[in-house]
Amino acid sequence: MDPRLWELLRLPPGTLYIHNVHLQHSESTVIVDCQAITDDTPRGKTFQINFKNCRNVQWEAIDPYSTDKNVQAYGVFLGEQSHSKAAIIYTGLTEMSVLYDSVNVSW
Repeated sequence: MDPRLWELLRLPPGTLYIHNVHLQHSESTVIVDCQAITDDTPRGKTFQINFKNCRNVQWEAIDPYSTDKNVQAYGVFLGEQSHSKAAIIYTGLTEMSVLYDSVNVSW
């Protein structure tokens, strides 16, 4: 996990779940619905990672037949803004790569 994500969340490192991914083509935005579970938030805290002005989004299905809606993220790496280095999110079901201009976290 990228430590910058936990800094943005203002939470200690913990377990991260991905609930949904939204693609907004008109705004070139990728929104990832997440839940963080830490020692400080044992019931979890929901938030969204917003990738704005995306230039490229790629998916690789690892388990395309799964119907699981709450998937643990094994790695979230924010990459670099201004389309310099792609963000990568991977779970047991899929790997997603996003080349973006800016990123923020919203509650």
